[in-house]
Amino acid sequence: HIWMAANNTSSKYDSKLDAFFKQFEIPDLWNLHLLENNTVDWSECDAPPVLDEMISVKLYYESKGGDVADKKEYVLLITPQSGIYRHDMRDNTVALLTEYPDKFYCKGAEIAFDVDTGDIYFVGGMEKCFGVYNVERNAWDIKCLNSVDDHDRMQRYELNTVDNQPKVVSHKLYVTGWNAHRYYDAQQDLFIEMESAHGGVEKSPSSNNDTKMVYHAGCAQYIHFGSDSTYTFSYTVDNEIWMFGAAQHDSGSGSGDTGGGDGSVGCAWKL
Repeated sequence: HIWMAANNTSSKYDSKLDAFFKQFEIPDLWNLHLLENNTVDWSECDAPPVLDEMISVKLYYESKGGDVADKKEYVLLITPQSGIYRHDMRDNTVALLTEYPDKFYCKGAEIAFDVDTGDIYFVGGMEKCFGVYNVERNAWDIKCLNSVDDHDRMQRYELNTVDNQPKVVSHKLYVTGWNAHRYYDAQQDLFIEMESAHGGVEKSPSSNNDTKMVYHAGCAQYIHFGSDSTYTFSYTVDNEIWMFGAAQHDSGSGSGDTGGGDGSVGCAWKL
């Protein structure tokens, strides 16, 4: 069964959880800034329909009112091969939202979600794909289908198979490169390297199955719980918490440009 909070129900769940524990508790929800330490009522709901294919990623989404949106709450279900489904939380129904475009091989791709615009970014994976799907307009923008059919574009974007760590801050896509953080410039259709706040390579956490990264929309920050100490060859998770978001550079003062276009303001990890 799934459980949903409601205003008028018979049973009550009175536990108050601190903010950090809530981040661990529901890592796949993107509206964490809406969670509060209030007493809530709970109601039992029927289990949603089961899909034949495994679900890779689940995203909470509140539609804004576009061509296919009707201002309702959904859970978007992203599968490795067949497409994207949406679970209507009110009607408890599941429907296919979109199939993947022909030859867009996104198995293993990492996902980043812009909750304000409805853009879902597919980055990397086994075929190093790169594409954007907009939920509101039900439209695809394919940058790189796969490593064979779009080999030149694959080399242009230089995405990794894994651990690109895609993040969206202020409607701009950031990824982790081999030696620098980069952001996607749509006008140039390129990933641009960012200078670190102090010059040189910016430190960042490393992820594995035991680490968690969530987005906190209230402060426009990503929170990364734990860091894989791969470089020590111990494969244990360090007890660390990292934050990623807009940061003022030491080299000057900016006016909120999180793209790092003038070198004064960019996004960086902070331990």
